[in-house]
Parts: sequence; C-alpha cells; structure tokens
Amino acid sequence: YWRNEVTRGSLHSLMTFDALGAADLLAATPLLVVHGKTDAYCPPELANELYERKPGDKEIRWLDAGQHIDLYDVEPYVTQAAHMTADFLHRNLEP
Repeated sequence: YWRNEVTRGSLHSLMTFDALGAADLLAATPLLVVHGKTDAYCPPELANELYERKPGDKEIRWLDAGQHIDLYDVEPYVTQAAHMTADFLHRNLEP
C-alpha cells in the first residue's frame, strides 16, 4: 500500500543528495533535464544550475507544470515529458 507522504528515509535522501557535485562526472554522457517551471520540491534554479555546470552534450526542457509530481501523474505533462525523453534517447543511443 502506497501513501503520498514524505518519509524519514526520503527526507534523508533529499537532504544528502548533491546533483551539482556530480555534474562534472557526467561530461561524457549526454544529459536531458526535463523540469517544471514551478517546483517547490526541486527548484527550477537547481535544474538550471546543473545544466549550466554539466560540460558536454546537454538539453534542458521546461514544462508549465505547477508541482513537482505533475510530471509523474498529471496530463499533459506526463505525455510531454515521456515524448521529450523518448526523442532524446532516440537521438543519443546508438542503434
């Protein structure tokens, strides 16, 4: 049974996660960032900074979603994010 709530474990993961610190490690890997323009959980500024710091091939795509979770379960954002991701993978994965 799943409940839509933050747990101690997820709070610990959130508080100790450092995506920006790993940006340089991604230099050889193409990066796609799909992010909502409004997000209180993971600020758009953080996504933009990751994009700016990461060297090499990269794309950033913004959706008009109002909340972080909208990209997971609210249309049309789910479909938009899925199409952006599929297009990116088709362009960047070798056959």
